Amino acid sequence: MMAYADLQQPANSHTDLLTHFIAVRQDTSGGWLDMFGIARPPIEDSPISRTAMAVRTIKQYGWPARQTEFEERIRRARAWLQSAKYATTYESAERIAGLQAAGASMSDLSADVVQLLKLQRADGGWAQTPYLDSDAYATGVVLHSLHTAGLLAPSEEPYRRGVKFLLRTQFPDGSWYVRSRAPKFQPYFQSGFPFDHDQWISSTATAWAVMALAPAAGERTDMLAAQR
Repeated sequence: MMAYADLQQPANSHTDLLTHFIAVRQDTSGGWLDMFGIARPPIEDSPISRTAMAVRTIKQYGWPARQTEFEERIRRARAWLQSAKYATTYESAERIAGLQAAGASMSDLSADVVQLLKLQRADGGWAQTPYLDSDAYATGVVLHSLHTAGLLAPSEEPYRRGVKFLLRTQFPDGSWYVRSRAPKFQPYFQSGFPFDHDQWISSTATAWAVMALAPAAGERTDMLAAQR
């Protein structure tokens, strides 16, 4: 659903079914909690991330006949996100994006944005946790989340530094490498993406990196066009 939203996919019967599936799994607390039975960081370990994505889905693809219900679900999710305690960089970024989608103002989020920007490393990237090195996953999530929420423009210095980090760490084949830290419970198979046992998280990190770079590339194209 996040891919549909980012690609501006129009609503249809398929998005209706998925939106319903997501909406009715909201916990009574207001968040979307453990749905899988096993935490696999960073992609599948965070109720903050799930709740933020659910809010974006319902806001983007909810339909008028259930608008009152959807608005109430978003209101409860916003309250849950406001009190949620994040432990990782990507949770902080996705919490901000979720709150913005739920209706929080820029002034409401300014202190959280400042704290997240303080986590940017000297190399220009962000790390998933304080104990790890900067990587494309965390950096891509932070830049994409803040940009999507309208809280950080590609022209601003933190975004530019993040872009430089991503460009510097891209492999010659176009991919980015991130080491897996999820528990292994499925038999390994080769998908064809680089990095063997780390290919699943690396493919996801590569997608986040591209989504973070795209707005910066678009801005540069606009600047060059204006100079002509």
